[in-house]
Amino acid sequence: MLTEFSVVAATYADLPEADAAFSTIELVYEERDSMSAFDAVTIGRKASGEVRLGRRHQQWAATGDGEPVGWSLAAGLAAALYPSVGVDLASEWLAEFQVMSASAGAAQRGLDRRVLRDLGEHLDESSAGLIIVCRPDLAQPVGELVSESRGSISQRW
Repeated sequence: MLTEFSVVAATYADLPEADAAFSTIELVYEERDSMSAFDAVTIGRKASGEVRLGRRHQQWAATGDGEPVGWSLAAGLAAALYPSVGVDLASEWLAEFQVMSASAGAAQRGLDRRVLRDLGEHLDESSAGLIIVCRPDLAQPVGELVSESRGSISQRW
């Protein structure tokens, strides 16, 4: 079981730009037949200043019932940094909210306070962002994929 991760966070001018970068990275993972390792989410800031989720990758249940297994570490990290992303869930999705909360807790326990602060400050510099959680050996190639962003930061988890 993989116990170390890297987090790559990139900032963008707007959510469509972040979503386009998400799509590019998604295609690379798809081409490598490693979608199960794809863990990313985009975030965007509303006019009110609240941060909301844009696109996110979910693992799908093997049962074929079309239901997502739950929130990824990238989405959990977004929720740890910006609790307002939780309001994107309908109130009847209590189970999904609980999984998101657990992912957010894992992010808070796995990353020290300084790293969370640095990631949050970096993402706060722009109105949209892309958060990718990957294996440590993929941090550099993933970082190169977001080289067109306004700026990126990579941290070991």
